[in-house]
Amino acid sequence: MLSGQQVIWNFFWMAFNAWAMANFAIPGTLQLLGVITGSQALKDLAGAVTNSTVVIAIAVVLQILFALLHISGIKSYFVYMKITFAFCVLSVTVAILYLMFGGKQLPGKLGCFHGRHSGLSYQQVIATAVAEGFNPAAPFSLAQPWL
Repeated sequence: MLSGQQVIWNFFWMAFNAWAMANFAIPGTLQLLGVITGSQALKDLAGAVTNSTVVIAIAVVLQILFALLHISGIKSYFVYMKITFAFCVLSVTVAILYLMFGGKQLPGKLGCFHGRHSGLSYQQVIATAVAEGFNPAAPFSLAQPWL
């Protein structure tokens, strides 16, 4: 009974991950790469992959790949999980190190990047947040967003 339930949950999570990848990860990544590289083709592709037919096709392909990963055995599955977990830990570590040692440059770099691409400058983002009720002088609190 437990194995049957695990199979059902795995199908659900594989489908959810495929849907999230097709709707959020791929278009966002393509859009960002298009902006950074100046490639209009990547920006157009980012918009095209959000079409419902393409989303379904991507989800089906990812579902098949996830199913093949599960069919290949638990060892392959855990190797995949270790690699993706290591990639996530490395990404978060790089972000934390950047903020710790280069964070003071972030407003200038962000403003320069957004200025080149018709976005808001760092100060405009802060001013908009303050106008919407954000208090930059308030102490940090994990509970604040939920209040």
